[in-house]
Amino acid sequence: MKTAEVARSEVLKAMSDVKQKKTGLKVIEMRWVVAKKLEDAAKAAELLALAKIRALSSNDSS
Repeated sequence: MKTAEVARSEVLKAMSDVKQKKTGLKVIEMRWVVAKKLEDAAKAAELLALAKIRALSSNDSS
């Protein structure tokens, strides 16, 4: 009977470890998605700033 209890305990621990790793992976994936969105937003802001600089520069040279 002890062997069955030990085996059950090991299975439950393994299942808990898998669940924790899945949760950690989901957190990492969400952080990656957020980082990509921030990167895209930064690129868009950079393009907007460059467009404004060009617009101001063309007005100054007129």
